[in-house]
Amino acid sequence: MKVLIADDHVLLAQVLDQDLTSRGHGTDIVHDFEQAAQRVKSGSFDILLLDLHMPGMTGLHSIDQLCQRSQDTKVLLFSGEVSLDFVQKAMQLGAWGFVPKTMNVNSLHSMLDLVNNGQKFLPSGLRDGAGSDSSEFTGREVMILKAIAEGETNKDIARSIGTSEGNVKAIVRSICIRIGAKNRAHAVKLALEASVI
Repeated sequence: MKVLIADDHVLLAQVLDQDLTSRGHGTDIVHDFEQAAQRVKSGSFDILLLDLHMPGMTGLHSIDQLCQRSQDTKVLLFSGEVSLDFVQKAMQLGAWGFVPKTMNVNSLHSMLDLVNNGQKFLPSGLRDGAGSDSSEFTGREVMILKAIAEGETNKDIARSIGTSEGNVKAIVRSICIRIGAKNRAHAVKLALEASVI
């Protein structure tokens, strides 16, 4: 995976760069909107991790421009607090979701994998009526939770829904992070308690 980190917070960008590089990913860093816009046109990145408050950013207009120029690069918002309404509008323009800067590095890595595998991401804390209810889960996530409850392995689930085992793992990690589950068994328990499955 190749990630373009667009953030004017130099120290944070360097920490992310070092972590992603240590995990075998290709990275590059830019510190303003113009640099980000120029780099995404090349199409050589899988994900653009985009800070919303760096120089040159003008809110939704800038996000729209980046999404239009990005070709195959997935634009993922990366910032402090932001409203659900703003994120939803950004996603309508083509953004793949929002990752808060407060998320720990291991969780961020999981979210990047998830988005790289074609899944959009929105933390449950931003959703209306936060909590473990069925509206938090996509149909595919519910299918995966049901399959886990029936004792199927990730390999079995991947085969039955026509995706890769890695994608199933990424989806399960995303579910666990969103609902605060310790592991897949705990995720099933919480889903059962919330009448999701």
